Amino acid sequence: MRYVPWSKIKDWFCTACGDCCKEFKVPLRAYEATLLSKIFGFYCMELEVGATYLKRGLNGRCIFQVKSGGRMVCGIQSIKPIACKMWPFAVFEAPRYEQRNEASFDFRGETFFVYVNPFCRGLVYGRPSLRLVNSVIPEFIELRLGLRRRQVRSTSFTIKIPALEPKTPLETDYNRMKVTPFSPLINKTCSTLTSFGLVPTFVDSGSHNGRVNSYEN
Repeated sequence: MRYVPWSKIKDWFCTACGDCCKEFKVPLRAYEATLLSKIFGFYCMELEVGATYLKRGLNGRCIFQVKSGGRMVCGIQSIKPIACKMWPFAVFEAPRYEQRNEASFDFRGETFFVYVNPFCRGLVYGRPSLRLVNSVIPEFIELRLGLRRRQVRSTSFTIKIPALEPKTPLETDYNRMKVTPFSPLINKTCSTLTSFGLVPTFVDSGSHNGRVNSYEN
């Protein structure tokens, strides 16, 4: 799929449709794979030659997706991979998809090249808005450079998962997950922890069909 330079986009909002978490494989960096494996075990990821990805269920969705208010939101929001945080934007220090001038973006005295994946439903085409130029794109660049962790305008703010107090200790839930991953029991006992972005609601086990492309990372 051909990426679009940011200057052709009027604005962008995450609609929490969940399509990106179903249609794309999410690559993990080494430190991300290490963190997730310590919390959930290695069964939460898929290993391929030279790459590691988040695991997806039989329904094709990321196993960390949570349904809330009719929307699909992230169950590990606080520790989700950078590939997920960057969607649908791609930030580079050199032009990648031609249209150099249309993709260039000046940020803190440096020039970056920003593109957008047209698959995303939240894109609004047209003349760039002040919100996109002054708030949205700078946040994505900061995420890409490691200058920020907390997402504000680069994620959905329409869906909120209510905070609930865990009924059981974290260690107990992790141990149960390691014994019987993806089971209905785990789904039930860990559901209250999902709101903290620590324990996912597992929808299905199994592997994906592998027909889709990876996120641009």
